[in-house]
Amino acid sequence: MAKPKKKLTAAQRAARKKRKAEFMTVFMNGRQVRVRRPPTVDGIPVEEFIRQNADPIWLHQHGYWEILHEREMAERVGVIPQSTQYQCFASCWQRPKRQFPTANQANR
Repeated sequence: MAKPKKKLTAAQRAARKKRKAEFMTVFMNGRQVRVRRPPTVDGIPVEEFIRQNADPIWLHQHGYWEILHEREMAERVGVIPQSTQYQCFASCWQRPKRQFPTANQANR
């Protein structure tokens, strides 16, 4: 006769829920592997969120030239009207700043 299944405790259920939210299961080389989920904003990937919502000034400041080029080409073709307004969300997402050595660190 098989053993009866035990119910999970509240802590175990919470840990399982957190683990499922952070990781997803994919197949690699015929085996199931857990990998981290890609970061999302409001349920869509970060790059797609930036593509949809960032204004041209923010894109220029952060070096997203390919998105600016895509928008320019779409405006030339007439797919996107030129009066489209984009939300500025610079406070929402920032690239990490580069660390430059100070004068004291450079002389060492």
